[in-house]
Parts: sequence; C-alpha cells; structure tokens
Amino acid sequence: MNQMRVRRIAILTCLLLVCGSTDAFAQVVGAVSKVQKQANIGSIQAEVGTPVSMNQEVRTGPGARLQITFRDETVLTLGENATVVVDRFVYNPASSTGVLALNATQGAFRFATGKLGGMSNKDVTVTTPQAALAVRGTEFWAGFVPGEYQYGVLLLSGKVDVANSVGSVSLANPGEGTDIPPPVKIDYPPSDPYVWPPDKVARALATTEFGLALGPANLLPAAILIPFFAQDDDNDRPRPASP
Repeated sequence: MNQMRVRRIAILTCLLLVCGSTDAFAQVVGAVSKVQKQANIGSIQAEVGTPVSMNQEVRTGPGARLQITFRDETVLTLGENATVVVDRFVYNPASSTGVLALNATQGAFRFATGKLGGMSNKDVTVTTPQAALAVRGTEFWAGFVPGEYQYGVLLLSGKVDVANSVGSVSLANPGEGTDIPPPVKIDYPPSDPYVWPPDKVARALATTEFGLALGPANLLPAAILIPFFAQDDDNDRPRPASP
C-alpha cells in the first residue's frame, strides 16, 4: 500500500511539473483579430480567433497581413513576409505592471500599445535587426519603406526611442521618423528625427494596411487620382433640367 501511494505521489508530481512548464512556455498572450492571405501562428494557419502564445513564431506570406490583439488591447499589425516572436508578456493591472518584449526579425509592422502604455511599471520593447525600440505609450510603424533602401521608424503618437550599437535618437512628435542605412562597411546610427513627407508616410503605412495589397509600381499618383474621382463626383451630382 505504501509503495502504491509513493508511486501515485511521484506520478502526480511529474504531471504538475510538466503542466507547469508547458503553461509557462505556452502562455497565451493574445489572439488573431484580423488576417489577410497566408499567415501562421507556429505551425497553425492563422484565422480570426487563433490564440497567440509566448515563444511562438508568427509569420506572414506574400501579400499577407496579420493583426494580433494582446490581452491588454495592444495591437500589432504585420505586413507581408514578416516574422515576429513574443519573447515576454506580463499584464498585471493589480500592481500596474506590464512587460512586452517582441523580436521582429523580418518585415514591416505597426504597433499600438493598449493598457500597458498607462501602467506605472512598464517595459515595452521591440528588437529588430536594425535597432532596438523602447516604447512609451506609443503607436508607430517600422520597416523598409517601399522604393527606399533604408530601414525606417515613423512615430504616430506617444514617444519611442530608437537605438543601435552606434547611436540613438528619440522620436517625440507625431509624424517624425528616422532612417537607418543598411550596414555595408560600417554600421550607421539612426538619423536625426525629421518630419517624413506625406508620400513617404503613405508608402510606409500601406505596407501594413488591409485590403488590396499593391506595390509602389501599382499605385497611381494622387495628382492623377484626385481629378479622376472629382470627375466621377461631378457626374453623380443631379444636373438642372434644360429650359
């Protein structure tokens, strides 16, 4: 009887250890809230509602878009051919503590903090091959702007610090961005913050927008589109009857 009891205790202990380690490894941090074309959460094809856990590789394919909403309502939107892993996520409203660490190794993304941004004790970071981004209650875009060879970070609200091994800058005004040339013979620091021109902002944000995925070569200039739509509007208006 004693031997059987010892065996049961040993089995129960092993199960608790296994389950505990599995929960720690596969902690669910959010879920897919929107998807376009092919995307995967780990080995599973992404659909609306697919859970996202820590340490899972999130990937998008050609022309794809994927939006993840975290438990605190932080929103991460990926463009095509992107890869991201959630390294750490802590959301504790009781102690006003929040931690989010992302590793974005490929592709463009847009990031907007949720309730983590308002917490007293927060640490929100995004690591990319070009720079580390320290987020402070912020919405921003990062990636390669179509038609350019530089990596860019564009601030939409809040504040974000952009740093690599040779320099750092702070983006504090919406519309400001920084560029990081790819290393050839030397590493380059982030450029001084400057206001991105409207056409550059549009090209950047288009990489993470849902809908018809068009490349820069497929986009007609606004100078052509505006008169075209204005002409359509004129045709739709009722015209006065001829006397």
